[in-house]
Amino acid sequence: MIGKLYYSHSTNRGSATFTELPFHDASIDWKRTEASTMSFRSPVKLAEADRIRYKSNTLDFGGQIYNIKKSVGDDYTYEVISYLRLYHDKVTCSFKNLTSSQILKKVLKLSRNNFSTSGIKKTSVIHSNVKWENTSIWDIAQQLCWLEHQAGYEVRAKVDANGTLLFNYIPKQQVGYSFTNVLDYEESYDSSDIITKFHITFDGKVVASASSSKDLIAKWGYVSDSEECESTSDTGSNSSSKLDVSLKNDAMIQKYNINSKVVNQALSIAKKGNSQYQNLKLLYEWCNKNIGYSSYANTKYKAEGTLSKRKGNCCDNAHLLIAMARSIGIKARYCHAKNGKGGHIYGEYYVKNKWIVVDTGTKSSSKYWNGHWNGFGGTKKRYETLPF
Repeated sequence: MIGKLYYSHSTNRGSATFTELPFHDASIDWKRTEASTMSFRSPVKLAEADRIRYKSNTLDFGGQIYNIKKSVGDDYTYEVISYLRLYHDKVTCSFKNLTSSQILKKVLKLSRNNFSTSGIKKTSVIHSNVKWENTSIWDIAQQLCWLEHQAGYEVRAKVDANGTLLFNYIPKQQVGYSFTNVLDYEESYDSSDIITKFHITFDGKVVASASSSKDLIAKWGYVSDSEECESTSDTGSNSSSKLDVSLKNDAMIQKYNINSKVVNQALSIAKKGNSQYQNLKLLYEWCNKNIGYSSYANTKYKAEGTLSKRKGNCCDNAHLLIAMARSIGIKARYCHAKNGKGGHIYGEYYVKNKWIVVDTGTKSSSKYWNGHWNGFGGTKKRYETLPF
C-alpha cells in the first residue's frame, strides 16, 4: 500500500489532531456489509481505541485500534476496525409517511453514539408505513436503499473515514467512476464519460477486469459473490395469458421428490399470476403472510412439515418456498451466508433471465423480495439441495 498513515489519541469521532505515523506491512480487508479491518506494523507505541487514518490518492480508511501485539524487534502489530462497526447498534422503531432521509435521521438519533446526520442527503420517496424490530442501523440504511431502488432511484449508504454515515443519490454519470461493485440491476445508463479501464475486486481477489476504447454502459449495484451464475434462460412463460395448473413441472417434482400437498398449494397460488416473476412474488407473499418464524438450528420440518405447521426457521422457510417455486418450473437454489456469529439460509430464484434473492426466513419484521439480504455479512455458499 502506498499512502500515509496518521493517528490520534482522541477516541471521539469528529475533529481531532492527527500525527503522521511511520509504518510498514499494511493491508486493508474491505467488506461491504460489515466493518472493514486494517493491520499494520509500526515502532510507535499506541493504545487500544486510538484513532487511525490511512490516506492515499485512491483509498481513505478510518477506524480505531482494537488489538495490539508485540512484533519482532521494536515493532508493534496493530489491528484496526472501521467506524462502520458503530452502526451495528440495534434499534426498534416504526415510522409513517416519511422519506428515507427523514427516517434515517430519526434512527440515528435513537443511538447512544450521538451520530451526526450531516451526511444524510434529502430524498423524496415517501414510505407509508415501515417498522423494524431489534434491527441494526446499518441494516436499516441498506433496506432504505433497496426501497429507493424499488421506487426507481439509486441511493448509496456508506460510512466514511470520519465515521459519518453518508446517504445520497448515486449520479447517473460520473467522470472517473471507479468500478468496485456491480450487479445486474434492470436499469442501465449511458455513461460514456466513465473511464474505460477498470477492475472489480471481491474479498481481495480480482474477479473481472477490462480495458476498452469504446464507451461503457454502467449498471449500478454490487457483487454479492464472486461465484458465476449459471448460463441459462428462463424456462417459464412470460406471456400475458393467465397461467394455470398446467404449469405443474413434473420433471422438477420428480427430481426433487416434492410432496403433493406442497405442489397443490403452489399451483393454487400460481394460477393467479401472468408470468414466472409474478408467480414467484405471489408465492413469496403467501409464505410471508402464512408461515411464521421459529428459532432452531438446521432443517427440522422440511417443506411439507413447514407447510403443515405454518412455521419454521430460515432453513425450513427456504425449503418450502424453493419447493413451491420448483413445482411450477422456477429454478431455485439455496444460499448459505456465514460468519463468526452464525449463519443464515435463504433462496435464490431464476426469473427474468437472472438470479434474484427472496428471503422469508428471518425473525425480523422486515422481509426481502427481489433484493439482497444485507443483515448478515460473511462468506456465502450455494447448494442445489441443502446438506443440513
